[in-house]
Amino acid sequence: MFTIEGLSVRYGKFSVLSDLNLTIQTPSVFGLVGLNGAGKTTLFNALTGIVNYSARRIDFNGTALDYSRIAYLESDSYFYPDITGNDYLRVFKRKYTKFPIESWQEIFGLPLEQPVEHYSAGMKKKLALLGALALDKELLLLDEPYNSLDLESVQILQVIIGRVKEIGKTVILSSHILDSLIPVCDSIGILSSGRIEKVYSSSDYENLQKIFNYYIDEKYGSIIRDALPKEETDR
Repeated sequence: MFTIEGLSVRYGKFSVLSDLNLTIQTPSVFGLVGLNGAGKTTLFNALTGIVNYSARRIDFNGTALDYSRIAYLESDSYFYPDITGNDYLRVFKRKYTKFPIESWQEIFGLPLEQPVEHYSAGMKKKLALLGALALDKELLLLDEPYNSLDLESVQILQVIIGRVKEIGKTVILSSHILDSLIPVCDSIGILSSGRIEKVYSSSDYENLQKIFNYYIDEKYGSIIRDALPKEETDR
């Protein structure tokens, strides 16, 4: 089990996460969805020690969670100037010496000899993903992993996530797009007002989509209908 009890993060007087609680099975794939600014990245940064937090308990598989057990793909990865793709992956390969860079190259085809600063946004995302996989950790945190990926790469990533679970690891990934989580997640949590408001299992996904569709239609439907041009027959 992966358990978080009473996690809170504050920036001065502003509370981002407030007494957040979460329990998920391991191994599994858990999706975290919320509006922009809901605190998804802050939660990941807290779990990895990037930001200060308070919590009653954070346990992973029976013991207190240690940062050394986590691989973290940030939504926007930083690369040193002039570093090449090969340079970047060699740093991670020191942790997992058998990491098969050549096999991954058959899938992603990155220009590893070139400086990363010349990569497209999608190439940078793939390179950062390979670095996270190369660490071979028990818990993989993916913050908006689909951003900047093309259609084929999205499908490949979904297969990778499924395989990571099959070999006994746990994946937590975030997205502000619900449809990107449904194909791969065993459960999805809604992050709002600094807390996990509700967790939906895969059998509830149809209801979850209906809830979101109803919410959007109730809040914005009439505005959208009034803002768009009318049908030709109404003019």
